Amino acid sequence: MNRYEIRMTFSDGDELHARAVGETAGDAVKRVCETQEAIDYMAGREPVSTEVTDMGEFVPVSGDPGRFDLQPSSERDGWWVATDKDNGLVIRFAEGDFNGTAKATPLEDMDAIMAASSMRELADWLAIYHRDLL
Repeated sequence: MNRYEIRMTFSDGDELHARAVGETAGDAVKRVCETQEAIDYMAGREPVSTEVTDMGEFVPVSGDPGRFDLQPSSERDGWWVATDKDNGLVIRFAEGDFNGTAKATPLEDMDAIMAASSMRELADWLAIYHRDLL
């Protein structure tokens, strides 16, 4: 699978920018268009142009199946807790609203670069294996 950068332009000049993984460019565009955020943003409008840039082969985030963990929250109904066990980072989020509710908490001291890398890798893992919860 490859990673694609997608830019849709609408007749009023609004643009939607996204990145997605797919077997083909069309598959990646379809994945973006099926997200609730894109559906809400487009609000029935059709793009007048769509540019897709191939970003190269997608490399999975981890070869270690035990690195990441996902469990339902024991404190809040409808919430999930995702953990990067190697780097000691937890992300809590409400089901169906990852972008609006995700809160990251480092479990140990880490610099900003390590925290950002761990958050990205954990979010990538969630997008690959648990997209339905995001």
